[in-house]
Amino acid sequence: MSIKRNYCILVLSLLLFVTSVTAAELRSYPSPNRLFEAVVEVPNIIKIFDYKKKLVCSKQLSGLEIFNAKWTPDSNYFVFSNLYVGGHMPWHSPTYFYSVKDNKILSLDALIGQVTSADFKLSFPDLIKTEIQDPKNHKNNIRINEMLSRIEKRLRK
Repeated sequence: MSIKRNYCILVLSLLLFVTSVTAAELRSYPSPNRLFEAVVEVPNIIKIFDYKKKLVCSKQLSGLEIFNAKWTPDSNYFVFSNLYVGGHMPWHSPTYFYSVKDNKILSLDALIGQVTSADFKLSFPDLIKTEIQDPKNHKNNIRINEMLSRIEKRLRK
């Protein structure tokens, strides 16, 4: 009787542990307008769903761990910063954003230079304030939509 009881307690403990670990591995970020939801599967998978819960975009970031993630107030961009797993290059925090219009995840670093802080601030409509390695060449306050528009114009030339 005692062995059965101990076995049952062990099984229940394992189930509770597995359930708590699984729940802790997902972080959900609904967009302000509730039309999209970003789901972070810790440590490095990002999935974007539309309001019908249909997966519209996903990306796995090898060697990175998602640190900070937020929607812009206008719901057009989901911004997320990362840290390197293992602590190498602690000065660099690769930052990405999902564009609703383009349905793509793009690298902010590739567009403005290497981001040096995982902490960023967002303000209306799509202004991101962050720190970059070479602030002489770029502003630290960047409107995502304006930056993408300038890049699109350059590509059309």
